Amino acid sequence: MEKREKELQKYRLYGCHFTKEEYTFIQKKIKRLSNIKGQRRNNTQILIELFKLALKDKNEMKG
Repeated sequence: MEKREKELQKYRLYGCHFTKEEYTFIQKKIKRLSNIKGQRRNNTQILIELFKLALKDKNEMKG
């Protein structure tokens, strides 16, 4: 059980736990989302945008 907790810690960001796939997706998008149109965004705004992107990708995959 301790090993599982360590694995989860590796994929923790902004106070949330993510799967490896989600964490990788976030890391790829984070720089672009943190500074849009010259405005810096806080962590909450970044997470909301990431969830929007993830839902969009998921819906496109379902077709």
